[in-house]
Amino acid sequence: MIVTAHADDETIGMSSLLAAKPGDCLLLHATDSAPRNLAYAKKAGFESRELYVQARRAELLEAMAVAGIRPEQCLESPIADQDAVRQIPQIAGRVRDLIQEWRPARVYTHAYEGGHPDHDAVARAVHLASSVPVWEFAGYHLRDGEYEVMRFLPGGGQEEAVSLDAAERARKRAMFECFRSQRRVLSRFPVDEERFREAPAYDFGQPPHSGPLYYETRDLGWTWREASAYFKVR
Repeated sequence: MIVTAHADDETIGMSSLLAAKPGDCLLLHATDSAPRNLAYAKKAGFESRELYVQARRAELLEAMAVAGIRPEQCLESPIADQDAVRQIPQIAGRVRDLIQEWRPARVYTHAYEGGHPDHDAVARAVHLASSVPVWEFAGYHLRDGEYEVMRFLPGGGQEEAVSLDAAERARKRAMFECFRSQRRVLSRFPVDEERFREAPAYDFGQPPHSGPLYYETRDLGWTWREASAYFKVR
């Protein structure tokens, strides 16, 4: 079972696992991948948020078809991009229900790393809800003020680094190409390696690292201090 914030997060972080056993995957996207701020939709070439939502879903299903995953395996929530922080209990409840129904051996999700507030919110929700081991994939964050992708922050356990072979790299590129509205963002991520680890026991009452978080340096609507009031939910 895979729980991510947005359509394309699963492809960035774990395309190799998606394609390895596509029939065994259940995906839950905790948002509809479109911010309420219409500027994001217009920047992507859409005149309304609703059209942007529809496009993000269509791109996802096209990409998942490349990996052999069917539409009915791809679930989503009607929560807007950048709003997941406010919806942690609701996301946790959905995750809990799906775990009880599907009985997965593991749940994969985002690391708590300060890359995007939705990512951290989803990590918090999964850790609240999961009765099975939580594993995470590497995403992006700041380390000593520098943008870093596909690496974990220190403090976790043993990592599994998966080197993608030529066929896997080609498939990941093909999946990236399906996300036409996100090409600029996806161009920052490599296709040759993915990293996984069992999630550490995070203290969500503390920021994931010292210094500014990546989303605090971008216009993503939250500071960690504001978000942390929601992360502390029990």
